[in-house]
Amino acid sequence: MMEAARQLRMTRRTILKSSIAATAAIALAACGGAAPTPTPAPAAKATTGTNAGTGASTTTGAASSTSPTVAAAAGSATSPTTAAAAGGAPKKGGTLKISQPIPITPFEFQQLGPHTATTILGVFDTLIRFDAKQQPQPWLAESWSYNADKTELTFKLRQGVVYHTGRAFTSDDVKFNLTRVQDPKVASQLAGQAKTITDMTLPDKQTIVLKFAQPNPAIFDALNILAILDSETAANLEGAKQVIGTGPFVWKDYVPGSKVTLIRNDKYWQSGKPYLDGIELQITDDKQSMVTAVESGQRDLAWQVLPQDLNRLKSNAQAMSVVSDAGAQFYYIGVNTQGDGVTDKRVRQAFDFAIDRKRITDTLIFGLVQPDTIAWPHSSPAYNATISNSVTFDLDKAKSLFQAAGVAPNTTFMIEANAQDPINGKIAQIVQSDLTKINIKLDIQSVENSVFQSKLQQAGFKQLFANTEGFSNFNPGAWFITAYPVRIPDNASKFTPPEYSDLIKKMQVEPDPTKLKALYDQMDTMLLDGAFNLCICQAPQGWVLQKSVKGFTYDTFNFIQLGDVWLDK
Repeated sequence: MMEAARQLRMTRRTILKSSIAATAAIALAACGGAAPTPTPAPAAKATTGTNAGTGASTTTGAASSTSPTVAAAAGSATSPTTAAAAGGAPKKGGTLKISQPIPITPFEFQQLGPHTATTILGVFDTLIRFDAKQQPQPWLAESWSYNADKTELTFKLRQGVVYHTGRAFTSDDVKFNLTRVQDPKVASQLAGQAKTITDMTLPDKQTIVLKFAQPNPAIFDALNILAILDSETAANLEGAKQVIGTGPFVWKDYVPGSKVTLIRNDKYWQSGKPYLDGIELQITDDKQSMVTAVESGQRDLAWQVLPQDLNRLKSNAQAMSVVSDAGAQFYYIGVNTQGDGVTDKRVRQAFDFAIDRKRITDTLIFGLVQPDTIAWPHSSPAYNATISNSVTFDLDKAKSLFQAAGVAPNTTFMIEANAQDPINGKIAQIVQSDLTKINIKLDIQSVENSVFQSKLQQAGFKQLFANTEGFSNFNPGAWFITAYPVRIPDNASKFTPPEYSDLIKKMQVEPDPTKLKALYDQMDTMLLDGAFNLCICQAPQGWVLQKSVKGFTYDTFNFIQLGDVWLDK
C-alpha cells in the first residue's frame, strides 16, 4: 500500500512514461500509478487533430512523415492518471459503491457541475478525449480534419455505436447536442463555445462539418467534455424519465437526492468493457460519514472529501486518499463590479490585499495547495509566477486603498458564501477577522447551493461572493467564454469593459504560442487590476477509495473513466 501511495505522488512526466509502457486505460492529464491493460479496440484511422492549447496541427493514429506516430486506438490511449495499481488482469463483476455530498439531477449533465463527475462518463460518451498532453484522441469521433484556412472542421464518426435504446448513434445526434447547449434554458457552461459554431452540415449519417467565422482551436475543450445525449429522449431528462447515452453503463434507478443506480451496458462499443456489473451512487450530506464508510469497507469510493481527510489518509492501509492535480477548480471571492460600494476598483483591490492566502491554505486546506492570485494551474500556458504572486497579504495597503476610494471607517460590506462547501464560509470568516483590524466590517451570508448557483448564473450577487470556480485547465481562450465568474458577455461580476472582451477574442484565434503568451500576460495583469475575481488557491478535489478499487482514473475535469474500473474482491 505504501507503494501505491508513492505512485500517487509521482510527477506528470513520470506517470506519462509509466502509463505508456503499460498501455494504460484512457483518461486525461493529472497524476497516478499504473493502470490495467484494457481490451484492445480496433485501431483508429489516421487523425488530423488540433493542439488544444496552441491550434497547431497534430497527427494521431497512422504513421506520418511530419509528426510522431501516436497509438490512438479508442480505449487504449495512454493515460497519465491512475490512482489504483492494476493488481493483475481485470476481474469482471461486482458493484462499485460511491458516495458524494451533492445530489445528481439528470438535466444538469451538460451544465458540467462537479457533482456529475462521478457518473457522467458512465452513462455518456464524448466525441474526443484528451490524452496526457491535452491532445485530442478518437472516441465517438474516429477521425477529423480541417479545411485550408481552418474555418471548417470535419468529423468522421465511429460506426457500430448504439444508444442504450438500441438506436444507432449518428451525426444528427452530434448536431442536436451542440445546438442544445446553446439554449439558455439548458444553462450549459459550454454555450459560449458552442455559439462559435456558425453552421453545421451533415453530408451523411457518419459525418458532421462544423463551420466557424475564424479558426477556433479551443472548440476541442468543449468536445472533450460534452456528454452526447440521445436526441430522441433528451427531452425526458427532466425528472429522470429517460437518461439515455452510449456509455458503458445504463441508467437504471433514481431516487432524487438520495441514490442513482447504473448497470452494465452489454452492448458497449468497446469490446470487453465495462468490467463492473454496476454502480451504486449514494448521496449523503455528511462528508465525514461518507469517508468513515469507505474506511470501514461499507463503501468503495467517496468523492468531494474534506481536505483534512485527504491529508489524514495519504498513506492509510485500508482506504487511501487521492488528491487531484487536475487544477480545474479554485477558491475565489468574486465582486459585483456594479454593486453598491464596490464599483471603484480600488475598493476591490483593497479586498485582494486583505486576503491572507497563506493562512487559508495552511489552516483550512492543510497545506495541500499553495496560494495563487490568478486561477491558473501551474501547467497552464497562461500561468505566470511573477504576476500571480504579485499580490500579497498587506492590511496597510488595503487600508490605504479603502481610504483613497473614500470608504468610511466601519463601513459594512456583504459577502455571500456558497454553503455547499463549508470552506467558503471559513474563508469569509478569516477575511472578516482581518478586516476588523482596519475598521472594515464584513457581513457573511450563508447561501444554499441551488440558490447560490442561480445567483451565479444571473449575476445576482449584491457585493461580494465566495465560491469555487472551474474550467481553469481549459484552453485559456475557452475559459473566458465558459466559466460563469469570468466569461463574456455575462459573467457573475458584471465585468465587461471593451478591452476585456477584445483581449479574449484575440486569445481565441491567435495560433502563435509566443504571441499567445504575451496575450495571456496582458490578461493576467488585467485580472489583477480589475480585481473582480480574487483567486485564493486551488480547491483540492479528491477521493478516498478502498484498496480493492482498481483501474481508477480521473481526467482534467475529475471525471472518472468508469469503464476501466474493476474490483479486486
